[in-house]
Amino acid sequence: MIAAFIRHLMIATLIVLLHAPLAYQASTLHADLAPGMGLQDLSLVSQLSLLLLLALPYAALALFGIRWNPPRARLGEYDC
Repeated sequence: MIAAFIRHLMIATLIVLLHAPLAYQASTLHADLAPGMGLQDLSLVSQLSLLLLLALPYAALALFGIRWNPPRARLGEYDC
């Protein structure tokens, strides 16, 4: 039970750490935007970098073989 908790805690920490570059890039781009500008006003390279940094953590978790999204309960399984 404690081992499972530690494993879940490590996975959650890894997910947060893998999202750190995305948060940094997004905050940097947000600081450079003028008031009234949106994502469509960013350059194509900036938009692609945000997309890549969004997908990178989940690709890394898949490569490591970590199941970050547990299977959901089947419909009707917990009906009373």
